[in-house]
Amino acid sequence: MDQYIVYNSTYHILICRKCRYAIPQDWITRHFRQLHKTIPLTVRQAIIEYSKTLDLWLPKEVQQFYDINDMESPIQSLTVNAGFQCQYHECTKLTHTERSMKQHCRDNHYWNVKVGNMWKKQLFQTIFEGQNSKYEYMIFSSNSRFFPVEIKRMENHYDTNYLKTLINAAVSEAEDREKVHQSTLNYIRDSQSLVTKTPWLRHTRWEETFVGKDMATLVKLTNAPGIHDHQERSVWQATAGLIERCFKGILDCQERGWTLIPFWLRSVDRNKEDTKPFRTFIAPYTLRRYAGYWQQYILFCLRAVMTEDAVQFTVRQRDALLELNSMLYETDDELEIQAKILDLSILLIQHSDYTKKRSSLIYFTGVLGYNLQWKQWRQPLEYTTILAGLQFCIRVIMVEAALPTNLRNGFNETSVENPIQIFRKVRDIWLVDGEGIDPVINYFLTKRDTIWLYPPSVELWHSR
Repeated sequence: MDQYIVYNSTYHILICRKCRYAIPQDWITRHFRQLHKTIPLTVRQAIIEYSKTLDLWLPKEVQQFYDINDMESPIQSLTVNAGFQCQYHECTKLTHTERSMKQHCRDNHYWNVKVGNMWKKQLFQTIFEGQNSKYEYMIFSSNSRFFPVEIKRMENHYDTNYLKTLINAAVSEAEDREKVHQSTLNYIRDSQSLVTKTPWLRHTRWEETFVGKDMATLVKLTNAPGIHDHQERSVWQATAGLIERCFKGILDCQERGWTLIPFWLRSVDRNKEDTKPFRTFIAPYTLRRYAGYWQQYILFCLRAVMTEDAVQFTVRQRDALLELNSMLYETDDELEIQAKILDLSILLIQHSDYTKKRSSLIYFTGVLGYNLQWKQWRQPLEYTTILAGLQFCIRVIMVEAALPTNLRNGFNETSVENPIQIFRKVRDIWLVDGEGIDPVINYFLTKRDTIWLYPPSVELWHSR
């Protein structure tokens, strides 16, 4: 654990050795979950538990301690940068580059070239990054995230190494600015002008749904687990196995001679079966891709229930997610995990339109509608394959929910209800169009009808 963090008892801060800056006490869990997934989960959990035993100060308290004690020695394990410090009366402004310092002096001190340099070379550090990186100095109301330090052992080589350090600092600052600029491109800003919106975006309302959200953060919640994320990998593999098992359940219906079920499964009309059966001839690659969308969705929910308040769940859904999360630390039995994922999936699909909480599945489809690489929303034809895959998974899961494979041998000619009647009790509520009973299936059907306005994709229809 010591190779990843170090506690500074003088400033009461916890420093990440990899990032070389301190982590605010309310950000430790998210920091290691989002930025250091390669660290084994057990080590991350140990770090989080260890941090709870420390007397960590808030960023403001660290700043006050620095101001009162006028510290000059550098803090070990924090990066030391080379830059410039303003020399105007009572101004403590520090910048990475001389250009930035000149701009500061012009804007704040009415400096011009004739005055000469009103700044000096200065080494400095910053304790925190992100929203806690800036500190209000008590003098001259200068707002800076940097504080000056003096390193005596470097005095003999200060001028020699200064230019190299300064160049590296300038490059680092330019890279930081580029990262900030790139990250802002993923923040959704709602455009109220209908002129700038395509009919597709007006229909999906994605810009309204995700306004103010960082889509890069949301898309990361859908990523496949890393090699060392053992619990998440267990969920990923179990979900793939579940979809394959549910699909085999459709084939089992045909083998048993229950040939009407695929026709009712494909239909979205409450009172009439379709003229064609649900498609069962699917290439292995396509089946894996379809299952991949549901794998992403289950992981998305597991991560979001802990970190993302915008993703809503009912009480039963949240309890099921927390139970699944706890199970991952108690068993490696894939069949047990599959059973829990099946129960969870049914709860997520059977999300009433009249529930106060919005469907997480609909929210998830919107997240998949964002192309992170191109930093823009997907076009209809690019999006149809996603809808096809999710719609396929919903239907095969609901067949297994209505007619569990391990109970099918119990049906015979004396059964009070035949398999079709039992299946329709579930299908007529959750897999048909209209009446707003199931917002999920209605959402998919309205998207299908909208996409029909554009050059259609055959795959969406074959997913039924």
